[in-house]
Amino acid sequence: MSAADTVHEFLAVLAPPQDQFLEIRTIVPDSQGARQTFCSSVGEAVRAALAWNTHANVYVGAAPRMVRSGSRSAIDTVVGAWADLDFHKIDPTNRDRALAIAHRRLADLDLPPTRIVFTGNGVQPWWLLTEPRRIGIDHPGELFEGINLGLARLLGGDAVHDLPRVLRVPGTMNFPDATKRERGCVPILATLLVSDGPRHDLERLSMFAVEVSSSSPHRANAPRSAVSTPPDDAVLDTFRGLLRSLSKSHSLVRTWRGDRVLQDGSRSGWDMALTHQLVRVGIRESFIHSVLKAFRLGRGMNASDGYRQRTVTKALQSKGGRDGHRRSG
Repeated sequence: MSAADTVHEFLAVLAPPQDQFLEIRTIVPDSQGARQTFCSSVGEAVRAALAWNTHANVYVGAAPRMVRSGSRSAIDTVVGAWADLDFHKIDPTNRDRALAIAHRRLADLDLPPTRIVFTGNGVQPWWLLTEPRRIGIDHPGELFEGINLGLARLLGGDAVHDLPRVLRVPGTMNFPDATKRERGCVPILATLLVSDGPRHDLERLSMFAVEVSSSSPHRANAPRSAVSTPPDDAVLDTFRGLLRSLSKSHSLVRTWRGDRVLQDGSRSGWDMALTHQLVRVGIRESFIHSVLKAFRLGRGMNASDGYRQRTVTKALQSKGGRDGHRRSG
């Protein structure tokens, strides 16, 4: 299989749901910053990966992105679990022995990976789900991150459990930076060691989940105790009718779709942006709560009633009712 075929085969199993994106992130060694390309199809992602492969490290978002952003707030769907085992942390003196140890650890886990990527300096196993799962009340984000963290602890892997994580694309070159070159690393092709492993039920993977610390910057959602009553279906039907009546370029429509770049791209930031727009067009305060519960980019049903009330209050104070102008005096 050629390098280009490997890239295509690998990215095809991560194909984004309709209206979502694969993030291809490229980093030139010893340079600052990264380039992000958000691709709506596998073919587009393959072209982006191969275009940079001659001089940059190529990574893919482990979870698809709802909007053109690499932040946690852009993720509402998970396709699997992953881990990252670096050779120099397993056995810094012998790479072949480190690879053998990594394989033994994976075999002892009794959870065959669907894919194993040889990165050049380690291995990255993937356990793909039988079907993509949406983040929600029953399957909060911290469950998926907890699975990744639990697997990392059992395997002696790095802490790469966060959902916005990007991982190396096999079939592309690993170009070491100065720190890795000092350890003796040289440019090497990343390959697929395993490409036909089984897929797994979420229930099976959940057995490996551990608690993700509340202080972690990657903690996904509020605890389940914050969950309140479901949104009112009649209110949502009315709201969807309003959206259909507005132009696609209207700020409310663009915010609901996530077709904006926010200064604060967190879930709370999206909630505030949407609430401002709802206040501007004169949506009744009691209705705003139902709309926020259904907003996929915000904190949704994982937020408390108190949080939503504070968000609405702030929007009313700063924008001022129907006309959207700041209150005077």
